[in-house]
Amino acid sequence: MINRFLVFLIVLVFVGCANTSTDSKQRNVEMAGVEQQDTSVVYALQKLYYRLKEGRVAERTVSLKEDQIQLGDKIIRLKLKVEYQGQKDGQNIFAANFMTSLVVPTGENTEIDNGVIGIGSDPQQAYKNCVQDWMNVFGNPLANLVNKKNAFSIDNMNVYAGLMGIRGSMPGNTWLKGDELMSRRIFGGIGQLVKSNKDKIVPVDIKLLVEKGKVVSGDCRLGNIVSFELLKKMKALPWPAAPQKFIFSQFYLVEKKGVE
Repeated sequence: MINRFLVFLIVLVFVGCANTSTDSKQRNVEMAGVEQQDTSVVYALQKLYYRLKEGRVAERTVSLKEDQIQLGDKIIRLKLKVEYQGQKDGQNIFAANFMTSLVVPTGENTEIDNGVIGIGSDPQQAYKNCVQDWMNVFGNPLANLVNKKNAFSIDNMNVYAGLMGIRGSMPGNTWLKGDELMSRRIFGGIGQLVKSNKDKIVPVDIKLLVEKGKVVSGDCRLGNIVSFELLKKMKALPWPAAPQKFIFSQFYLVEKKGVE
């Protein structure tokens, strides 16, 4: 059975428009099929591995060993649960929950869940698009966090943003630009809420359906847990009054400073 998180995603996918936050840097990594979970995990880990290598510092070693990435004294493991694979309205859909573990020597491990959907002309392309969206949303901020790059600081926290996602038509010249100014506006209202989470690294996952300048539905998660308070904070923001409803999605990894 599809979990509530991906039910929400699948419904939003068919608002009617394609996602605008696609990554132009495609890796030439091929997979034999999508029917076996171990193959799926290896392919996704390969994509993450290449991204980590791009930004690694000279003294840090990165190696890929089948089901995990060794990153200095840290280990990254990945599990992938396929929630839905089939066709809808003539398009192939691959929906999955990506469960990533960052294992550190101190034993204070970080678990991060991401529900992602890929759409394609065939099942293989749908799977590849799903993995690429996972990289856009999660892989890039994780790599930046590991390599301490491309963060902005606010309220004694370092914030690493994934790519903003928009589905649907939206008028130009709005504050939703996927830039630091947008993220600072969001965190101006949720900073204390994020700080209240006890973990050192906190995932913040925002998915909203906006209509006539108001959030009419959403799935917001703080530390992998559904947060109605986070959704409430999002509803308080001044959303653009687009002529048609649109979907806004944004993921962050937040690292608290001075927390052991």
